[in-house]
This record gives sequence, C-alpha cells and structure tokens, in this order.
Amino acid sequence: MKLVKQIYQITIQLHQHLQKEPKREERDEYIGQIQAYLDQREKLIDQLKGKTEYTKEEKELGKKIVDYNQGIDLMLERLYRSIAADVRQLQERKKLQQKYIHPYQGLSVDGMFFDKRK
Repeated sequence: MKLVKQIYQITIQLHQHLQKEPKREERDEYIGQIQAYLDQREKLIDQLKGKTEYTKEEKELGKKIVDYNQGIDLMLERLYRSIAADVRQLQERKKLQQKYIHPYQGLSVDGMFFDKRK
C-alpha cells in the first residue's frame, strides 16, 4: 500500500505542477521539476512491478492514478506543442535575420546565356 500511495501522491503533485503556466524565463526550471517528478514515479513503479496482489484500496488508488495520467498526458502534449512552436518561431527569426544580413545570398541565376562557339 505504501508504494501505491507514494505513486499517487507524486502523481497529484505532478498534475498540480503542470496546471501552472511557466513564464518563458522559468521554463527550464519548470521542465526540470517535471522531469524530477517523472523520475521519482518511475523508480516507485519499477519497485511495484514484482507485486501481483493488490488490496481494494490499492486498486482504487490505481484507478485514480490512471485518471490523473490521462490529464497529465494532455498537459504534457500541450507543453510540447508550445515548446515546438517556440522553436519553429526561433528558426524563422534566424532565417529572416540571415536574409537581412545577406540579402543577395541564394539568388537564382536564371537568364544566363552561354555562347557555344567552336
């Protein structure tokens, strides 16, 4: 019961943490805390894998954990999409900055004429 309860408590903490929206400057710390929660849960789940029989209370907590996990998955997906959008935006800025610095780079050479004389 102790392991299942610990997993449940960490799952609740992770869910509450994911409900907060980080500022861009604080995103690294925010993701680091998410990773810490996930690592803690993974270790506890690994310890739990050998167990085959569960009490009624453990089964109920397990169902609650599964419900929380669905919400956690959605919030992690939303965070991933937000980060991916920021990365794409950063790449576009870099590309536009390069075009501004080197405006004639990459121009096509259409219209060139080569004279073939023997």
